[in-house]
Amino acid sequence: MTKANKLFKINVIVLVLMAVVVASIFMGFTSAKAETEGDEPLAKVETQERGIYVNMSLSLDVDGNGHVIATAKNEFTLGYSTIIVMVELYSSYTYQEDVNNMEFEGRNRTEDLDIHKTIQVAKHNNWEKKYWVAQVEYNQDGRGWKTLCTPPVLIDENGDPVDM
Repeated sequence: MTKANKLFKINVIVLVLMAVVVASIFMGFTSAKAETEGDEPLAKVETQERGIYVNMSLSLDVDGNGHVIATAKNEFTLGYSTIIVMVELYSSYTYQEDVNNMEFEGRNRTEDLDIHKTIQVAKHNNWEKKYWVAQVEYNQDGRGWKTLCTPPVLIDENGDPVDM
């Protein structure tokens, strides 16, 4: 094998690896998980958007004093973006997966959520056993609204999560 052939093969391998890395950056993913112990939130959702890279997360948690808290966080943004964010809380006495079938509890909004910053909305559970869902709607640079929702979490009368 000549030196030119070896050099050509090395260049092809490097180009293929670069293409894989670039494709991985622009591939989006969504994951959701519910957690009920330790310092982790009860529910969390993360997503990455195509184009200018944005990784928005959403969590639902309790503070031990009867407050249910929804937190949206701009985990990472590649490039300069303006990200309008609305975080909301919903509750229901019965299990619901669609916030349209739940009672709206509260909203907080910002016109630009910078990288590593959070926005929260909190509501007292009024010492009632209910299912709670957090939702975030965000718009990156006017490209249209995206929505994330946590799975429903049952919070008891004392403000503690119930294993489902």
